[in-house]
Amino acid sequence: MSEISSNNKPAKMQKVELTSYDVVSVGRVAAGICGLFGVILAIIYFFIIVVLATLAGSSQGNAAIGLVAGIVGGLILGALFVGFYILFGFIFGVVAAALYNVIAKKVGPIKIEVKL
Repeated sequence: MSEISSNNKPAKMQKVELTSYDVVSVGRVAAGICGLFGVILAIIYFFIIVVLATLAGSSQGNAAIGLVAGIVGGLILGALFVGFYILFGFIFGVVAAALYNVIAKKVGPIKIEVKL
């Protein structure tokens, strides 16, 4: 099935060049993606921390204190985990976009073929 444009003519392939990135917008997108991964991993680690803290507390005869300590510690570490993922995602995105901009000026931009 071929692509049809709005005027009922077949879509035309056109090559465009990606000459540079806006470094801040790339940083924001990278921070968002890394933040999402950070949330997913923080949830997994939260449950692991709660279980381990509860087991440690029950071995000392005080599972309730271990449970509370696990929940509090898991929440604090989860928040730090997500925060660092977002921060380093932003930094990596900015650095990667800036490097691309410098290198693309030297060796040429990426060429992309799109349908219009």
